[in-house]
Amino acid sequence: MSTVFIYTLEHPETGEIRYVGKTNNLASRLSGHINESRCALNHKAHWISSLKKQGLVPIMNVLDEVPEEEWKFWEIHWISAAKAWGFGLCNADGGGHGQGGVSIEARQKQSKAKLGKPAVHRHVAYAQYTPDGVYIRSFSGGPAMAKAMGCPAAYMQRAATRCLLAAGFRWFKLTGEPPTTIPSKYNAEGKTARTIKERILINKKQFASRIAYKELREKLGVTVNSMPHGNLRRELLLSAC
Repeated sequence: MSTVFIYTLEHPETGEIRYVGKTNNLASRLSGHINESRCALNHKAHWISSLKKQGLVPIMNVLDEVPEEEWKFWEIHWISAAKAWGFGLCNADGGGHGQGGVSIEARQKQSKAKLGKPAVHRHVAYAQYTPDGVYIRSFSGGPAMAKAMGCPAAYMQRAATRCLLAAGFRWFKLTGEPPTTIPSKYNAEGKTARTIKERILINKKQFASRIAYKELREKLGVTVNSMPHGNLRRELLLSAC
């Protein structure tokens, strides 16, 4: 069975994920991205060009290896996951060669609906801690954090997703009032603290989910790209279990 790689392009210094794609040949695809940046006029090309001006190139990492007939579904899945993790992707659409993109008609309707309305700016707050986990201060968003620390906001934002060290401090993404110490679910290395039994249970649940999805697809007699999405798929999966 032939497989396809779902990969990321990451900033070589900060490790921030900027692009999610698919390929059969990792080395050839990375060279293609770098060569395309010379003449292409899109967000990804401009980002790679800006790296090249600094003498840098993006880092490619494999996210997943999936069956060739299912790559569209998993590319859409991983793009959605990366956005949910807070990464600013350069992808032009939601993946699957435009499956998750927005049509021209839909864009025109959205533009018309927003006409004359004030822009909404959403800022994610972050808390700064000592390496030992003692609270120092909070920031209203990435720009304020970058200005105070004198380094790219993405560096601290990526660390904040797991309470890791960046610029000599630990960072935490806030959803409310900042805790006086780093939440107990994180251990000294900034990783979610789980016992071996908990990790095994999580792996079993993930495996069971994939099996249930495959069985449901076979039961309905549809391909991976024509499977129901959202609440309908969730209901079908629950009824099949």
